[in-house]
Amino acid sequence: MGFGLLFIGYFTASVMSLNTLGGAFAFIGFLIMLTAAKKLMQYDGNFLLLLIASALMMLLSAVGALSDVSALLYRFLLIPSPIVNEAFAATVLNVRLVLDLVFTAILCYCVRSIARQTGADKITYLAVRNFVFYCISFVLQLLVWLATNMQWEWLVAFVSGTVLHVWTAIVYIVCLLLNCVMLFSCYSKICDANDVDMPQKPSRFAFVNKRREEKEQRRLMYMQEAEEYLRQKNESKNETKKRKKK
Repeated sequence: MGFGLLFIGYFTASVMSLNTLGGAFAFIGFLIMLTAAKKLMQYDGNFLLLLIASALMMLLSAVGALSDVSALLYRFLLIPSPIVNEAFAATVLNVRLVLDLVFTAILCYCVRSIARQTGADKITYLAVRNFVFYCISFVLQLLVWLATNMQWEWLVAFVSGTVLHVWTAIVYIVCLLLNCVMLFSCYSKICDANDVDMPQKPSRFAFVNKRREEKEQRRLMYMQEAEEYLRQKNESKNETKKRKKK
C-alpha cells in the first residue's frame, strides 16, 4: 500500500540521519517517502501535499549532504576550502528547522486523514498527539537557536542553567521515535484490499491463535471500509463527470 516504504523512508531521513553524513541519509529517506506518497495518493489525495513536501526536503537535504561531504573533506585536508559556504549552509539549516515542522504537520495530517477514513481511531489520536509533541520540540529548538545566535544574556543563562539544550535533543529524538511508531502502526493496521497475506501456521497456544484471529478480523474490517470508501469516491467522480457532460 505504501506505508511500509513511508516508515522506512522516515526512519532513514530522521533517525539514521543523526550522524556526520546526515544529509545523505536524509536525501535517501525523503526520496523513499516521495515514492511512498505517490503510491498512497491513490487512496487519499492529501498525500499530494506529502509528495511536494518530500521533494522540497530532498532539495534541502541535497545541499546538506554536499555541505557535510565538503566539511569532511576539508577537515582531512583533501580540498583547500569547503565547497559550500558556511554562511549558506547555516542558512539552509535554519530554514530546515522551520520546514521540518511544516513537513511533520503535513505527515500527521495525511496519516490522520486516511486513518479516519478507515476507522483507525487509535492512529488518528497518534497523529494529533505526535504533532503536539513536535510543536513542543520546535519551541525548545527555537529557544536554543535564539540563545546561540542572538546572544541575549538572560536567554543564554536560562538555557545553560536548565540544561535546555540537552532536554531539547532528548525531546526531539522521542518525537522522531513516536512518528516511527505511528507509521509502523499504519503499516500493520491499514491495508490495501488487494493485499494477500500468506497463511500462518497455527500456534500451539490458544491465546496466540485468538489474538491472531482478532487481528485478522480487524484487518478485514479495515479492508471492507477502504473498499467502500473507494467505491463511493469513484461513484462520486463518475456522477460529477456525467453532470459536466450534460
